[in-house]
Amino acid sequence: MVAFLRETVGDEALTVVCSTFEDIILDEASFDLGVSATAFHWLDEGPALAKVAKLIRPGGWWAMVWNVFGDDSRADPFHEATKTLIGGPSSTSIGARGIEFALDVEARAAAIERTRAFGAVEHRAGAWSLVLDADQTVALYGTYSNINIREDREAVLAELGRIARDKFDGCVTRNMVTSLHIAQRLSP
Repeated sequence: MVAFLRETVGDEALTVVCSTFEDIILDEASFDLGVSATAFHWLDEGPALAKVAKLIRPGGWWAMVWNVFGDDSRADPFHEATKTLIGGPSSTSIGARGIEFALDVEARAAAIERTRAFGAVEHRAGAWSLVLDADQTVALYGTYSNINIREDREAVLAELGRIARDKFDGCVTRNMVTSLHIAQRLSP
């Protein structure tokens, strides 16, 4: 992504820095908006939110968004047909209470509120369907960390493709939920 941004955005107002969130050193109160897209569950939430609070100017906004694969309120035939093949948890981001990290609204709000730096904490979620052909299904599952760590990764992906083609006529529908948590930075 760093290379893509540097090659495609010619505006000198954009500075691209390649670093981990934990290691980067940025000026305090230097951002009006901070966004984490499908990644915040990888961080130690308390210290990470404390760092975010220091980086966002008073009146600025913090947003965390995830596209969650699976929606317990709707049937998911492809997941049911492949869960034995994939094995393990259905998500790599199950939180401490056994709830998908992004969907644990109470825990996310409590963590944000513990910083005492944010007000107007809100959550919004929307359900939608992702429709993929067999090749797109394989490409998507090929990005999952729980697939990428497997020694039999290629065989699993090939079998996912076969199931998508043979049992679902090359048309896989996955139920999705987009979960958005937002909060406004208070004045110190």
